[in-house]
Amino acid sequence: MKLRIRHKLFLALLATTGLGIAFMALSQRYTFERGLLNYAQEVEFGRLQVLADDLEERYGEEKSWAFIAGNEQWPREFIRFPRRDSSSPRSDIAILRAVGGESTDRPLRGGDNQPDLAPPPVPRLWERISLLDAQQQWIAGSAVPKKGARRDLYSNGAVVGYLMLTPLERLSDELDLEFARQQLQAVFWAAVIVLIGAALAAALLARSFSTPIRALTRGTHALATGRYNTRLDPSRGDELGQLAKDFNSLASALHQTQQARQRWVADISHELRTPITVLQAELESLEDGLRPLDGVALQSLSAEVKRLRLLVDDLHQLAQSDSGALTFERTAVDVTALLKETVDRFRKRSSAFELSLELRMQAVLPPVLGDVDRLRQLIDNLMENSLRYTNPGGTVRVSAAVADDHVRITVEDSVPGVPDEALPQLFDRLFRVDPSRNRETGASGLGLAICESIVKAHGGTIRAAHSELGGLIVDVDLPIDPSAG
Repeated sequence: MKLRIRHKLFLALLATTGLGIAFMALSQRYTFERGLLNYAQEVEFGRLQVLADDLEERYGEEKSWAFIAGNEQWPREFIRFPRRDSSSPRSDIAILRAVGGESTDRPLRGGDNQPDLAPPPVPRLWERISLLDAQQQWIAGSAVPKKGARRDLYSNGAVVGYLMLTPLERLSDELDLEFARQQLQAVFWAAVIVLIGAALAAALLARSFSTPIRALTRGTHALATGRYNTRLDPSRGDELGQLAKDFNSLASALHQTQQARQRWVADISHELRTPITVLQAELESLEDGLRPLDGVALQSLSAEVKRLRLLVDDLHQLAQSDSGALTFERTAVDVTALLKETVDRFRKRSSAFELSLELRMQAVLPPVLGDVDRLRQLIDNLMENSLRYTNPGGTVRVSAAVADDHVRITVEDSVPGVPDEALPQLFDRLFRVDPSRNRETGASGLGLAICESIVKAHGGTIRAAHSELGGLIVDVDLPIDPSAG
């Protein structure tokens, strides 16, 4: 039978609690029994003291142990037949109580004004008492114990004997045993009640922990089946709550990725379909004889093929960037020379578009660490974007300067700009502010996305904003080569 995590957690908590309760119960039982035994021994030693006092008094009267010597029934017989003359404040009743003996006569009375005192139960204390003389020779009582309580007996300041008591090894008195049984029974029922409470607490804890885990299991299964709109309750304030929040973040990211992928596939299909449709229409016109096969037709076909090839090349480059297969040969790149060379190449095209091309640079620029071909492609794409989308008679300005620990390259243009809502999407793949104009200019809609991938690969940043010239400004920050010193 396969146990659920809830059941495993419940059993683990219950077993741990049960073992703890069992250990505490056994410890309590041992401690209680030892404590009760020590208490009984202390009580018996107190009774031994009472008997010793009376023996010292009797020895003072008799001047010897002849009244006890050889008596095997002592102290039982001694208590049974007390001395006749007793002027001591200590009565024979005290001796009787001291050793737990019993009287065969009528019940003892404490006096005319005292009620009859029934003798207490006999705890067999007398079987463990022995009397020794001053030379530690046995006189009466039980055999001399190897260990036990000892009370020295004095007469006129000299030791005249020893009274010894063999200690209890275990409880033997019926009252003590009954008391011990009652206490152990109380401990047992207390342990049972605590165990029941622990079971309820373990069940509640197991449920509290297993409920979010089951929800996480169901949510993970839902994600595995493609249901990315699944969410968990993140209201818990513990690690499980944080796990639910992370799960929701993951589900949201997967949902967004799925939507982006769907848009990406749809946009690619659209971009590929357009030139293919044009090519098909041109070829059908040529086949049907509706259009002559002349230079104009070939030029139109070549333009569509060129556009298709450009789109495929850009897609291939982005795929390489995503997979980490885009190659980079990092060297110290002279930004000044690179910008001058690029701007010179675009001057003829800017004149054709009736645009003014400006270059503003700091006198001395430190080199940046990067791939010169990729950085040239970056600047080409930025300038190509400005030339295509700037109205005739406008201005395209390229500038470069040192900013903190990086070189900032800026490309800005004049009107028309882009709407505010379009700025965050400029670097999205296949995003087009004006789709119709994109097709007119032959743009693939991937140029700025490629620029972003190149900049990130160099450890830099790229951002777009509104230009003071009325158009768009793009800032690129590239780290300075550390070896430039």
